[in-house]
Amino acid sequence: MLLQLPPELLHHVLSQSTRATVAQLCLTCHRGYELCVPVLYAHVELGFRNHFQQLEAGLHRRLLLRQTVERYTKRLSLVYRQSGSHWLVTDVQSLFIELPNVVTLTFNYFINLPAEAVIQLASVLPQVQKLVFRYCNLVTAKTTTSVLENTTSLSLFWTDFSEPAVARLLTGLPHLTQVDFGANHNRDDTANGFAVQALQKHCSRVQDLSVSLQQVSELVLCNAVAFYGPQLRRLSIRCDGPQTLRAVATHASSIECLIVRAMAWPAQSTLQAEADEEEEEETAEKKVEGSMTGILLRCQRLVHLEMASWMIEEIPGVVWRAIETVAQRRTYSQLTQEERLAENRDPAARFHGGRNATRVFEIHPPTTANGGLWSIRERGRDDVLNPEPNRPRQTLALDTEELQEIRKLFLEKKG
Repeated sequence: MLLQLPPELLHHVLSQSTRATVAQLCLTCHRGYELCVPVLYAHVELGFRNHFQQLEAGLHRRLLLRQTVERYTKRLSLVYRQSGSHWLVTDVQSLFIELPNVVTLTFNYFINLPAEAVIQLASVLPQVQKLVFRYCNLVTAKTTTSVLENTTSLSLFWTDFSEPAVARLLTGLPHLTQVDFGANHNRDDTANGFAVQALQKHCSRVQDLSVSLQQVSELVLCNAVAFYGPQLRRLSIRCDGPQTLRAVATHASSIECLIVRAMAWPAQSTLQAEADEEEEEETAEKKVEGSMTGILLRCQRLVHLEMASWMIEEIPGVVWRAIETVAQRRTYSQLTQEERLAENRDPAARFHGGRNATRVFEIHPPTTANGGLWSIRERGRDDVLNPEPNRPRQTLALDTEELQEIRKLFLEKKG
């Protein structure tokens, strides 16, 4: 039955399965092989030399396999093994001629990977759009590099690098629009901050920026936000203090998705006390800019806002009021729908003990007093509706409906 599905639907179903399951289906019959091979070879991973030799031999012997790889292989992963596999970044270039449609090239576990070799290898793939490094260590060979015209995305996950290596890499990627600098264990204390600065020098088109690197000062992050701010559409950044929030509110007003990870800095009450002492030197407008309220006021295109690891007291009251309003609206709509379904099943229920159509809910946000729990109660009732698990809220995510409600509350307050 599964193999009788249309190829497009079958490929979608198989893409959700494990590679082992797809491989077993390939062995069931000739038709199963023809239908499942495109899914199996959508992602090719090479780590041992014999794997490379077997694939290369299969491409020369089987026309169907060659046509499948040419058309369907979109991801290629190179994995460093303990036996040594730097041959991958040199000898494997002959195989790349058979992979014209690869769009994502991933390097895994390479101990000393020259940035120049990466650019040279990726340049053989005409359609490669994304480079991914996982658990690698980038070095430099001090040789000339080419430029990758089609590569627009770069992701580094637990990948270390030296200053010359990251500079060489970014020099060959001038057209990047999406960059993800993930956390690492860099031994060079200044390399991470240098990477963010080098990005501004060599890659001026970035619209999607995520920085999780340690050892990057708040000043460097603020300068990056100021540099890319007008064109940023998505930003994920660490917040060391009000200067970061001020930079986002001032320079990134067109941002659509914002993720702010709070670090150990004074709570809102402490910041407010310090601001009161300097009230003569700092205007009220600047106080707003250096807070989440300033971002909510200035960034009118936001459709997703995520505040990670924030203290409850640091979140503006207007956010809680908007969440309460939206939650009450959703709860009322859900309960009304459930009552209508119940009435349809039993029309007599509307005359016997039916509840009043006008119902009011009390929705209490999490606080330190209630252990970080949301509670939703119908006024006049003692039972809690939709109780949440007993766990603290560390991340608060706001989507379009909550953000629209916040803007509405701001307009009402202004009016």
